[in-house]
Amino acid sequence: MKRTATMTYQTNGSSALAAQRAEFTVIEGNRRAAANRQVVQEHLSVAQMLKTGFVIVAVLAALAITSVLSDRLETAHFNRIISEAGTSTITVHSGDSLWDIAEDHAPEGAQIELVVRWIRQANGLENATIVSGQTLIVPN
Repeated sequence: MKRTATMTYQTNGSSALAAQRAEFTVIEGNRRAAANRQVVQEHLSVAQMLKTGFVIVAVLAALAITSVLSDRLETAHFNRIISEAGTSTITVHSGDSLWDIAEDHAPEGAQIELVVRWIRQANGLENATIVSGQTLIVPN
């Protein structure tokens, strides 16, 4: 598609910024339409709309599948790391947080967020609240 536009401006006085003449031409194949004479609008056919919808659905499905598979692979990798690391028991001290404990005891290569979740599950914690003197199972 070739598009051309021509505008002429005065170069003196206060009307220097006012457009004097404007023409816009769209050339598609053997058709020519000037903007000041005729507007050519083309719509997608039903088949084109269906194809476009299918492509959008396929892309969204691929993203969803990729996300699910990525989460499963990450979880499997984490479970392998934890199983190789073993566990130990610690006593919570004043000022400790579950996040700090997870950072201190996270196996190499494990994400801290997953270690926090693992400690909560292993110790039956409903939330991240811990108290001084409490004993926790943590990874080595």
